[in-house]
Amino acid sequence: MKQNIENKYKDRLTKIMRTQLNAKNKIKAINTWAIPTLTYSFGVIQWTKTDIQAIDRLTRRTLTSNRALHPNSAIERLYLPRKQGGRGLINIEAAHNIQIHKLQTYFNTKAIHSKLHASINQADNKYTPLSAHTQVQHTDKKTFITNLAQEWSSKKLHSQFKTNLNKQHPLSTKWMEIGQLYIETEGFMYAIQDQVIPTKNYQKYISKINTGSDSCRMCKSTSETIQHITSGCPSLAQTEYLNRHNLTAKILHKYLLQKYNIKSTQEPYYKHIPEPVHENKNYKIYWDRSIITDKIITNNRPDIVTIDKIHRITTLIDIAHPLDHNIQKTIAEKIRKYTDLSEEIKMMWKMEKVLILPIIISVTGLIPSELYTEFKKHNLPIQVIIDMQKSTVLETCRIVRKVMH
Repeated sequence: MKQNIENKYKDRLTKIMRTQLNAKNKIKAINTWAIPTLTYSFGVIQWTKTDIQAIDRLTRRTLTSNRALHPNSAIERLYLPRKQGGRGLINIEAAHNIQIHKLQTYFNTKAIHSKLHASINQADNKYTPLSAHTQVQHTDKKTFITNLAQEWSSKKLHSQFKTNLNKQHPLSTKWMEIGQLYIETEGFMYAIQDQVIPTKNYQKYISKINTGSDSCRMCKSTSETIQHITSGCPSLAQTEYLNRHNLTAKILHKYLLQKYNIKSTQEPYYKHIPEPVHENKNYKIYWDRSIITDKIITNNRPDIVTIDKIHRITTLIDIAHPLDHNIQKTIAEKIRKYTDLSEEIKMMWKMEKVLILPIIISVTGLIPSELYTEFKKHNLPIQVIIDMQKSTVLETCRIVRKVMH
């Protein structure tokens, strides 16, 4: 009986992995179509702890074989909610223990007032999992999630992303909650966040399988870590990093053109080709254009400059994708970088205000609270942040794949 149920679960799990669903829907399908083939038997069939744990391992092996889960990623994240940086898969062992405990509690409570239930309890001498002699390790769902988060935090390498995530705005997990990426891409980004991509540094100092040099295969100048590949390699700066940066900027530029009724287009952002200057009667937008000033100012080329002719307000927008732990430092640098230019523009163009808007999204998609606040202040929709976050995540995955190929 157990074998038939396991085979049915495995068959459904395999079919789900072969579908064209996005990451979130595949996990949802496992939770709502595959796992119920097991859960209906909980309380009827005697599943041992070893049996249940073996099925959980089968699930993870299937995800790994379909490139949806890196074998060295933090297992805890697989079962945490997406709002907490996880993937939302049901842990079968926890589901089993919770259900058995609920059924035992039900029968024991009923037995107090019902002779039938009392007789059943008395006759059930280790015949079913509901027997009074059966002990299960019980934790409610909330406690289970809390324990998982604590286990994730206790891991020296994997917990670094969790630490950085806790410091940023809740929107940082929005791309995970939406789950629109392919499950392979999502699993790859989780591996990048967990720092388990087999870079030369990882192989030498973590896996202990590389005894040679750990120098970057691209620039040859420093140790090849995942942080170096995603944001620190000079050989990628003017090509891959610039392309990631420009794609993010194009999302905002395209929106601003529509918002100010300068130009409306249905083309996707990656096909959008900005012109140096866009203008109508009320607004003007510069794209990657140097601002000529009376005195020499080194930092005079923001990514986007918007000019409100009616209210005499200029906004200097600059975009960056730093490492997770450098977000606050980058925000401060951007503001300091354009302070002189903002003062010069205010005087030259006779503006009422000159605002500096640093748009900082980390290479793994973390969003600082300051960005959320600034978008609200400038009356920009949060959806634009989410679109830029998704673009950043996709481009980071592409860069890492290209380098590691």
